Amino acid sequence: GGTDLSRADLSGATWTDGKRVCAEGSVGRCN
Repeated sequence: GGTDLSRADLSGATWTDGKRVCAEGSVGRCN
């Protein structure tokens, strides 16, 4: 498990799958 950073936009905004959005500085707390 864990956060798949290979699919993440490291700006902390929107993941590359276009479904999960994360607050900046909240990696691992995505909805």
